[in-house]
Amino acid sequence: MKARAKWMAEARRLLGVRRGFEIDGVYYKELTSEPLRHALAKGGSGHKDFRVTFGDGSKQVIRCSHSSVFADVMGPIGLKRLDPLLRSVRPGSRVLEIGAGTGYRALWLSFAVGPSGGVVALCELEEHAQFACKRYLRENIGFEVGELFSLAGETDGAFDAIVVFDLRTDDPDVPSLLEEFWRLLAPGGCLFLGTVGPDLSDPDSTAGRERIDRLVAAILSDGEAAAQGELDVIVTKPRAGASTGDDVAER
Repeated sequence: MKARAKWMAEARRLLGVRRGFEIDGVYYKELTSEPLRHALAKGGSGHKDFRVTFGDGSKQVIRCSHSSVFADVMGPIGLKRLDPLLRSVRPGSRVLEIGAGTGYRALWLSFAVGPSGGVVALCELEEHAQFACKRYLRENIGFEVGELFSLAGETDGAFDAIVVFDLRTDDPDVPSLLEEFWRLLAPGGCLFLGTVGPDLSDPDSTAGRERIDRLVAAILSDGEAAAQGELDVIVTKPRAGASTGDDVAER
């Protein structure tokens, strides 16, 4: 069956056949005949374009690539890594996501916080924010274009959880970013840091592990507890008067 599917995909490419499909009332039409798997494989073009027609009739062209993930087309890559947040993010929570990409993680978070909670999702690219606003229509999500420093006007402790899925460990601004994360995080809230970097391609590498440890130590100035996964760090901010041991975020 796999051989047949591969042959059919190659035949469609050679014949120039472009397919379309619909998900939740949103229609995707291929703009090239090259199969997505082939486009993203070694030797492929590196990207594949689709024309998206939303429920209100508006259209947008999107480009899928390794750095631009659209869940409807490529699957919700890495979403399971957020499962530990369910121990801390509850209905009514206010959550901030930095680097929200195309919005599918913010959608997951919006279900976790429920109608009484809210998610503020900051996208790096205008086209990602435009897509997310049309694709993920939920009253408790707000998609904006901007970086963390655009939230300088937010009050201390404004968020019950902060999610940063792709924090580069080699970014020289990491210390100042961590300080701002900590300022915005409410006592008892949790900070999820999904780390990426040139030395973290192998989760078992000594260099990668040491880099994560140094990153955590930069936050734990007051003895707050952290729990670590392979590439992720979860830090819980203590409540006033709480013992550090009560604030360990379990994986």
